[in-house]
Amino acid sequence: MRLFQCTQCLVLVYAMAGLKIDEYSRAMMDATAKELIEKKILGQVMPRVIMKTT
Repeated sequence: MRLFQCTQCLVLVYAMAGLKIDEYSRAMMDATAKELIEKKILGQVMPRVIMKTT
């Protein structure tokens, strides 16, 4: 999943809710998307690390 795809999903949610996207909101969306990507990657890596250590 790329940052662009996550941000586009958040933009769609904002649009559906009728919210305007200003610079602050866009920065928060990008930060949230980045965090989601990091969590997804961590979720894929951690099980492998745990299996190797046990």
